[in-house]
Amino acid sequence: MGRLIYLFLIAPWWVYAAAAAGFLYLSEQVYQNELKEQADATAALAQPIPGRVDLSAFDRQSDVGLADEVHIGGWINTDFNYHLRKTKKGSVRTEGYMYVLQGAADTSSTKQVRAIILMSEREKADFISRISEFQVPGKLDETGHSYFAFNGARTNAGSFSDLVEDAFKEQGLTKGPDFIVVEPFWEGREKGLTYAGDPQRLRGNLWKLSGVLLVLAAIKFGLARRSKQRQSERDAASVERAIFASSPIASAGEKGARFGRPNPGVSQPKTLRQTAARVQKTLSERSSPELQSEEGGEAHGLAKAGFMRRFTQASRKSQMILLGMVFILPFCVMKPAFGGMVLPVAFMVYIYWSIGAKAATSVRKALEEVGLLKPRISRLAKQDPFSRLEAQARNVR
Repeated sequence: MGRLIYLFLIAPWWVYAAAAAGFLYLSEQVYQNELKEQADATAALAQPIPGRVDLSAFDRQSDVGLADEVHIGGWINTDFNYHLRKTKKGSVRTEGYMYVLQGAADTSSTKQVRAIILMSEREKADFISRISEFQVPGKLDETGHSYFAFNGARTNAGSFSDLVEDAFKEQGLTKGPDFIVVEPFWEGREKGLTYAGDPQRLRGNLWKLSGVLLVLAAIKFGLARRSKQRQSERDAASVERAIFASSPIASAGEKGARFGRPNPGVSQPKTLRQTAARVQKTLSERSSPELQSEEGGEAHGLAKAGFMRRFTQASRKSQMILLGMVFILPFCVMKPAFGGMVLPVAFMVYIYWSIGAKAATSVRKALEEVGLLKPRISRLAKQDPFSRLEAQARNVR
């Protein structure tokens, strides 16, 4: 579990965006299902209780009503009742009781189970104290067992599924073709069919979770973009140093190097573009220990730099994002009402901020291309590292 959390934390921004979209889709599906359950429960409660059906003749296709309501009759085969317990490291984690129900046509030796009822300790005690309420007066099955009637809902074994399967295998039991798990209306039919959920609130909670994931995706996208920009600037600086190392001054002969005179036996590049082409041609031939050493030194210095130093050197946008993660995001999680109001606003501000920055960059680029503004060196270095020296030369002129 810890590894999954770690992998999720280091996941790229698009994983968070995809998860947010998935939760938005899930919220709508859950909302529609909850509305259907609410409508079915209301319609079932408006109708009279369905007629009792003996388990020997029970059919899941025709005898299960709205809101999965059932009204079954049968007897409890006490020989197969089972105490369900799941332990972990010596402590009981899950505990319950399985009551096995048979139809009037079944005998004590019948291994095919028609239905089961799962009870907690409290429900078992309540059932035993009120057992006469569930018995059908004067009716016994062929083996002399008391006959019971249960009005409830069809459900599933839930967390007891594995324990139920193990109990069946241990006792050699099989499930009948119309086997069901019944949850009786212990507090009455009206209480059992009254819908207690809140579809709108459930959907709102999933929306908030999607909003948090979207904010995290935006933060990760911004940080990744900033990191890419810094890497481009470092690459441009490394290329510039390589250009200088291959320039006439740096490649002067050994005798005249101290005076900056070129070696007459070596052809020298005449322009910056020729210098750049020479660097690109010979860069693979050179082992580039100097470049590796310089880049390693920069990376080492960045790693040794303290968090506050890196934080103060970051852009104002990154600083605000980090402060929001530290102070605002935890408070939004602890106070969902506050988070539901703040997070969408913060996300919209970030979106408009990003759009505004892109629009401003596009306008400046257009003005630079027609010569109304001087080119920015950082942008040129990012696009073409060899244009940096040319931009400097133009600015000087």
